[in-house]
Amino acid sequence: MLRREFLGGIFAEAASQFGVYGLGPEPFPLRHKIYDLASKKWPQTHAPLNIAIATDLHVGSPSVTLEKLEQVVERLNALKADVILLPGDFQVSNELLSRHVPAEPIAKRLGKLKAKYGVFAVLGNHDWYEDGLVLQKHLQLNDIHVLENDALKIRRPDFPGQDVWIAGLADDTTRTPDLKAAYNYVKTSDPVVMMCHDPGTFQDIDQRPVVTVCGHTHGGQVMFPGRRYLQALPSRAPWEHVYGHVQDKGRDLVVSSGVGTSGLPIRFNCPAEIVSLTLRTAPKP
Repeated sequence: MLRREFLGGIFAEAASQFGVYGLGPEPFPLRHKIYDLASKKWPQTHAPLNIAIATDLHVGSPSVTLEKLEQVVERLNALKADVILLPGDFQVSNELLSRHVPAEPIAKRLGKLKAKYGVFAVLGNHDWYEDGLVLQKHLQLNDIHVLENDALKIRRPDFPGQDVWIAGLADDTTRTPDLKAAYNYVKTSDPVVMMCHDPGTFQDIDQRPVVTVCGHTHGGQVMFPGRRYLQALPSRAPWEHVYGHVQDKGRDLVVSSGVGTSGLPIRFNCPAEIVSLTLRTAPKP
């Protein structure tokens, strides 16, 4: 036993030195990625909006137990965000060594999330591979607004007249994203924050949103030097949209590497993360 633990410790240390996560006793050191977006689409009249993001939780994968989910919730709450966005894939459906975790205990733990103006979610492909309607029900019972081709207005009583819309589109793999349907709910000219699971959906999003927030790609999950990946990207998004803050034709996209894994329970050169995103107005020229 001592020999096994000794060798395991050596292997875990070597793995961490080479950026391999998921093979040691602490699979994913969860980093905090920060973006500050000054946008001309954010009105001069509006105070900044602080958003916390956690995507691709994949609870039931070897690295994300219900106990680990509780830690993620604590980390997000510590950010004291105005809004928390959860861009899908709460469950896991096809990973080596994974186990099924029902929707109810996942939603119950996420129900402890706290944000000034609310917690919002869209469902991902793995959620629909399981039972998306059951997950949606339990998330909503725990005060998480689940969006699918619709939008909700955030009223900010501490900043009268500075409302914001949170819009969410359906998953690009298992459902049918409908931008027009989502915009039917947006009744004012206030800024729109768009959320979708898959950055492939970004191909069809126009100039209206201040930013689009996604997950799904896991940032590549296993990325070799030069950001090269051995498999096809599981999305119709181009490789330039696999991770990070992307500016494309006057549009802004933020793609998170997420928390969990899919397929194989490892990461290489692509750490798990939670994200802080601040939206503010661009300085006057």
